[in-house]
Order: sequence, then C-alpha cells, then structure tokens
Amino acid sequence: MFLKTLLLTTIAITLLFCSQEPEIYTYSKPPLLRDGWPVAAPEDVGLDANYLLKLDSLIRSDHYTGIHSMLLARKGSLVYEAYYNGYSRSDLHPIYSVTKSFSSLLIGIVLEEGKIDSVRVPLMSLLDGYETYFDNGKEKIQLDHLLSMTTGYKWDEWTGTAFDSSNSFYHLDRARPQINYVLNRPLESIPGEKFRYNTGASNLIAPIIEHNTGEGVEDYIKTHVFDPLEITQYSWQNMFDDFPSTGGYRGGLSMKPRDMMKLGQLYLDDGSWNGSQVISKEWVSTSTSASIAVTSNQSYAHHWWTRSLFEMDGEVLREFDALGSGGQWVFVFPDLELVIAFTSGNYIWQGAPANATFQQIEMIRDYILKAIKA
Repeated sequence: MFLKTLLLTTIAITLLFCSQEPEIYTYSKPPLLRDGWPVAAPEDVGLDANYLLKLDSLIRSDHYTGIHSMLLARKGSLVYEAYYNGYSRSDLHPIYSVTKSFSSLLIGIVLEEGKIDSVRVPLMSLLDGYETYFDNGKEKIQLDHLLSMTTGYKWDEWTGTAFDSSNSFYHLDRARPQINYVLNRPLESIPGEKFRYNTGASNLIAPIIEHNTGEGVEDYIKTHVFDPLEITQYSWQNMFDDFPSTGGYRGGLSMKPRDMMKLGQLYLDDGSWNGSQVISKEWVSTSTSASIAVTSNQSYAHHWWTRSLFEMDGEVLREFDALGSGGQWVFVFPDLELVIAFTSGNYIWQGAPANATFQQIEMIRDYILKAIKA
C-alpha cells in the first residue's frame, strides 16, 4: 500500500510540473509615465524586436552577467525597458562616472551664463583660496585640461583597484581634505599633452561651480538640469569636503535608469528636451568631439567618451557615450537617432572580471544594431 501511494504521489507531482509552462518573458511597450518620455513599440521606429528579445533572453540566462537594466530610445521615443536581477524602474541606481557627463553639462551652462569666460581660462582663477597650489607649471592648467583629463597631474586610477595602494583613488579616498590632495599632486607632464583618467580632478567641478555662480551644485543642477529634464528623484554622494562628488566618487549621482537615459536623449537632440533648450547645440558638439586619443579607436572629449567600435553597412558609426564604473552606460548614436542605457553591477572591487564592464559593446554590436531595419 505504501509503495502504491508513493507511486501515485510521484506521478501526480510529475504531471503537475509537466503541465506548467516555463516562464517566458513577453515584451510590452514601456508605460507612459509622467516623466516626459514619449513611448512607442520597436516596430514603430524601425526596430526588429526579435533581436531585442534574443538579447533579453541571454541577459536573463546570465550569458551576459550582472545587468540590472537595459533601455532603448529611438527617434525620440522610449521603446524598450527591461530590468533584471531584482531591480525595477523605481530604483535609484548609482551611476558612478556617468556623473562626470552631467558635470560637463553643468560647466556648459555656466559658460553660457557668462559666469566663466571659456574653457581656456586657468584653473587657478576658478577656485577660491587654493592659489598656492598652482606653482611649478600648474598655473598652466586650464579648465579645458580638467574636462579632457589632461591636467598633467601624476595620477593612476587604472592600476589595481580602489583597495590597492598603487591606485590614486585609494589615496584620494583616505585624504582629508580631498581637494587639497588633488591639487597637491606633482605634475608628470605638460598640461594638455597626456591623458590620465582622474576622478579627483573631476571632483573640482563642484567648488568651481559654487565659486563662480554663488550657488551650491545641488541647487544649480536642480534649477538648470533636473527641473527641465523632469527628474524629481535622485541622490548625490558627497566627497569628504562636503561637496557633491561631480566626478562620481563612491557612486556619485544615483537616479532611475529612465532619468539617466535623458542625458543621452538631450544630447542627441542638440541640447533640447521636449521643446526646452537646456544647453546649446554648440556645447553638445564641442563637449562630445574627440579631444585626445586614449587608444587607437577610443578618445576622450569633455567628460564624454567617443569610440569607433561600431559599424553598419561597412561604415564606422558616429558614437559618444557616458561610462560609469560597474557598467553604467549611456550610448548615443546620432546618425541612427538611437540612445541606449544600461545599469549593471559588474564592480571590479567586488570580484567582477575586468572585461565584464565592456560586454555591452558586444550586446550592441551583435543584437541591437542588427535590430535596426529602417
């Protein structure tokens, strides 16, 4: 009797599981929210959703690891929005060095207001009370050099991790005050000649804005950027000097992926968001044009990257992007009217492989660009 009962129970359980279909992700058009984003279906803007669904399945199966969100906008409308690994559209996500590109936008606005004459002005003239740090050639450092990561300061942020004493970020994190630590670094090259990625220098944008506008960065960005872009929820990590980290230090800005993506759409539309001109077309062009080569196919502009890594019909596509640690990305393809955003958790200091941050390059090349039909 016991064996008969066991057999019947086993059959019942087997039938139960066999009758349940595996969970399959079904695409649905992003919801129309009160955040300023128009929405559309992929086919409405010349995209083949099958490629996007294939990519989605690879993310969900962890072929592409650590992805938290993927969003696409084409021809001005948000057409794809998916969240993974427990994240949702309501979560504020740290965007790390994508913050730098927001900071570049702020500098553009300060310039347009005439609070700073040009990017060619000496850095020492933009900071209050730090004149003694600008000697032995440092007086030649300009705002342009800060934005293009060519200040000449001795700085190495790419060796090891933030927990490694060979990394300049390790010492920045422990310095008090941090601004003084950055300004006190010796020069290793003539300003303007050599690229050195330097989050510490980017953090100087906060005191520059405060000194030259008379407003704190948080008030200034709310008035001039977040209010026009209809961004209402965000947070900002401070440096230990009590300035918001304009360089993305310890996460920098945190915001919803839909809001982070607005930065890319703003720049795609020549500085306009839903009919409001937030920044000039001229600054968009200037700040996203290659300033200095970093590798044979990647250059740095004014706190934006430009890359010649993508092709279509045998032609290299024009592209610029904002990149943050762990795989936070905003890609802009002007000729395709395409903006792509990712948030991710591939942090090297948490054990993620060094190349995990760049898996989005393959995702775009092998799936998203192939989805474009018109």
